[in-house]
Amino acid sequence: MEIIAEKHCVKYDEKKRRIHFTGSLLLNGAKEYAPILDMLLHIASQCNNKKLTLDISKLKFLNSSGISMMAKFIVNIDGAKGGSLNLVVIAQDSVYWQTKLAKNLCRLMPELKVKLLKSDE
Repeated sequence: MEIIAEKHCVKYDEKKRRIHFTGSLLLNGAKEYAPILDMLLHIASQCNNKKLTLDISKLKFLNSSGISMMAKFIVNIDGAKGGSLNLVVIAQDSVYWQTKLAKNLCRLMPELKVKLLKSDE
């Protein structure tokens, strides 16, 4: 499962249960982010009671609409507590917006785990 555009790619590795975000996500508003959100929610529903990783470490930029989409994803899966999803976010420790996003997502879902990669990883 993947969404590929000129400047970004969101790709799901089913074996590792890892969603890779690459490029720059600069879409306009919730409507343009809807396919990505739908993909994330669908994958999360298939990973009930298992680990799912969101790897944003190779994402160069995410605008405010993208940040809102990520928050909406967290709120939706956290609100659907039928099962327990073990969610991990991988980010670069040297990229300020990535670390800030990861910390803010933890506020929405305290059980979320964050792995910060060093610049050389």
